[in-house]
Amino acid sequence: MVARNLFKRNLKLSVFNQTVGLTNRDFFNRNTITFAFSFLLFWYLQSYGTFSLRNVSDTGRSQYFFAQAESMLRLKWSVDPRFLEGWNGECLQYGGVCTGYYGIFPSLIRLPVAILFNGSHQLGSLFLLTAYAVYLFGSLFLVKNLSLLLVKRELSLISFLGFASCMAFSPVTFLAIRGYMYEEAILWGVGLLILTVSFLIKFKLTQSASWIWLAIFSATACLHSRVVEGISAIVIVALVIVFETKDSLPKALLRLSSVFFSGITLIFLNLSKFGVISPSMKSHGGYLSSPDRLDLVQQCGDMNFNRIPHQLILYLFPKFDYWNLNPTYSPGNYKLNLFGIQIYNSCIESTEYFSPINKVFPLVSLLSIIGFFALLIKFREKFLWIITLGLGVNMLILCSAIGMTQRYLADLFPFFFFLAALGLIHLQFNLKSSISFVLVTFIILFQATVFYGSTVGFWNLWPDRPQQYLELPFANDKSS
Repeated sequence: MVARNLFKRNLKLSVFNQTVGLTNRDFFNRNTITFAFSFLLFWYLQSYGTFSLRNVSDTGRSQYFFAQAESMLRLKWSVDPRFLEGWNGECLQYGGVCTGYYGIFPSLIRLPVAILFNGSHQLGSLFLLTAYAVYLFGSLFLVKNLSLLLVKRELSLISFLGFASCMAFSPVTFLAIRGYMYEEAILWGVGLLILTVSFLIKFKLTQSASWIWLAIFSATACLHSRVVEGISAIVIVALVIVFETKDSLPKALLRLSSVFFSGITLIFLNLSKFGVISPSMKSHGGYLSSPDRLDLVQQCGDMNFNRIPHQLILYLFPKFDYWNLNPTYSPGNYKLNLFGIQIYNSCIESTEYFSPINKVFPLVSLLSIIGFFALLIKFREKFLWIITLGLGVNMLILCSAIGMTQRYLADLFPFFFFLAALGLIHLQFNLKSSISFVLVTFIILFQATVFYGSTVGFWNLWPDRPQQYLELPFANDKSS
């Protein structure tokens, strides 16, 4: 009887109490269980219930990265367009050959498979799962060390489950399900960016230089997976080295030179692949075949900061009654009716459906707002601002790009995810345990419901395996 009462008391403390954290052995190690559940959920959805490591549907599933790996073995960068099958337009045409604009890291890790196994082009799911595992590990490592850094203890079980639901039932999960080369590049970029931040938080917690070097390596891999996330990772690492390390000047310069070398490698790689420092979408197959789109790139450029306010609004807010979005397939034909004010932007080109952020991950959006105010009022540490502003660089670059699409919401996720983690930590340690329990339980259930609706409804995965990815064009809205 005494033992039973003691067990119930410890269980209650572990689940509800704000001052008692779980040990690694409690509940069979919650991090391991959460990782396994999230990984298996993604694998199940990504393989359409088969749990196969081979490609299970559609063409183009990361085959480009295998083709690039095989070209690298022959000391070449160009790839045979037939490996892209229906996605030939994704080539950048430089020197009359097909050269993909995707990074080389996903191809580098394929080299052993390309050497040892025949028919490796069918193993795209294996590497997509590897990228997702990096995302999961980085997320769990981030929240554990962030909680220890800010409040000197780990999250209680119920708050941890709230965080886990935001991680597992996230847009990163359901947007990466189809597993094409687009999504795999984004998944590597997002996972490695979050992993870089988690290493830096661990460095702040322990002041061990080894974590800085791991962050530099992760940021370099991120840069060579997806440049948008890679720039953020490099900026954050450089700022942490400058403002947060207490080493001697020679050591700081050595680390900064390593970060600088990472950026230089990208420049040399672009020169080797394309013959230019920064390749342009003017050489993109899809733009070369569309005069209107090509004209838009020539007029406005690949990146244009005038797009940022307009595209931020489009990504952040839904179509309320006071809001009238009037895009068509004609590039540059964007008009907003915001509170009766007509706003035009002739430099935006988008042909794919996307939903606003607060519809795709509403609870993460709400928690990120709480986290931002906690950052302003409670967690006023320079280190946290460095990470937040560095992650914001990723969002601003993306919003200056020429196009908008649903999968870019996963690119935006790390910024909101970090703020959401701050918000959840703030809520747990500033609310009564009963209120915290009710609120986090609601977060878990609501996040799971939104995720279910996104995967089953929007992506139309069940009951039949899709023959092709569901992409909805904008409806032509002829109202003024």
